[in-house]
Amino acid sequence: MEPKGNGRTQIPFLWELNISLISNRCSDADSELIKCLPVRKSERMASRSSLISPGDPAPDFTATTHEGVTVRLADLRGKQQVVLIFYPGDDTPVCTKQLCEFRDEWGVLQSADTVVFGVNPASEARHAQFAAKYRLPFPLLADAGSRIASTYGCSALFGLFIRRTVYVIDKRGYVIFAQRGKPAVAAIRAVLHAAPAEEDG
Repeated sequence: MEPKGNGRTQIPFLWELNISLISNRCSDADSELIKCLPVRKSERMASRSSLISPGDPAPDFTATTHEGVTVRLADLRGKQQVVLIFYPGDDTPVCTKQLCEFRDEWGVLQSADTVVFGVNPASEARHAQFAAKYRLPFPLLADAGSRIASTYGCSALFGLFIRRTVYVIDKRGYVIFAQRGKPAVAAIRAVLHAAPAEEDG
């Protein structure tokens, strides 16, 4: 016998059910991959799967830090260089080690006129706990729905997971470094100190 109704109408329901089951089995405390909820298409920024190439303009974004401060990337142009650290999960071993390495080099990074943002879809409250526990001196952005990660090519499996990636953006608003994984902070420092000065006019 054929099932009642149009079989195609069942696909969205089954897809949502499968995503729900996958999400419920993911542990953001024990895994290097953290879940995030999909957002409606109307709420998404332009997404991509590949890294933004050095020399290309960095897409603008607006997000809230773990301290409740609204950050807009465009407001930093002409003022500071920016390091974006997309990481899979708060309080997980590799992520904690990576962010603490930037914490330990914070004074050097500040001398290069640089602001650092950790970017992850966890809530402001969870970020605040993580930042306080490890005394992170830089803001953690609550990337609701992984919208920023999607725009920067750091979202995978339909937004369920974040790919560990580091970007450096110069004062002009251009990407000057983009790398997957966990590049050494020394390499980031070298890029920051070699960055071109902002061009007037």
